[in-house]
Amino acid sequence: MAESTQTAELSSVEDFFRTEIRTGRIERAEVFAKARKPAYKLWIDFGELGLKRSSAQITARYTADELIGRTVVAVTNFPPRQIADFLSEVLVLGVPLEGTDEVVLLTPDAEVPIGARIALPAEPRSRSVRGSRYRPSRRPGPRAGPVARRTAVPLSARVSLSADRNRARPVATPPPRATLAS
Repeated sequence: MAESTQTAELSSVEDFFRTEIRTGRIERAEVFAKARKPAYKLWIDFGELGLKRSSAQITARYTADELIGRTVVAVTNFPPRQIADFLSEVLVLGVPLEGTDEVVLLTPDAEVPIGARIALPAEPRSRSVRGSRYRPSRRPGPRAGPVARRTAVPLSARVSLSADRNRARPVATPPPRATLAS
């Protein structure tokens, strides 16, 4: 059963934007014999951030060999944590399966750059970012009629939030608009 948000401590959007979640590729994996619970020692390449180490309790689902080359998602700005004789520098993210010891790693569903920061997708006009506040727009949506059809923003112009600046920036440029013939 999922934990209720009423019993969990609520986080703010500012907390989320301070957390750096990035993609990385596992370069090396070995059994962590000194860990209290079965775990692997992972060496993960985060591109410009370099090679970081992590301890992950994912032995019930994955073998060390099948982890090598896998793209994972990890928190990269938590303080390092000493686990036995190993310093874990990043927190690899996964979802525990209820009733088992298995943890399923979070992975992108397409090829992404190594070290890319995870962004919060938002639709144009459906959400606004003002300063550090993130809230839904009060407008009901585009008006019906020929003006709305000409000025509607295509789906390819979606934006992601830049946590560094707390403002929206385009991810892809929209296709050129068609001109209306008289």
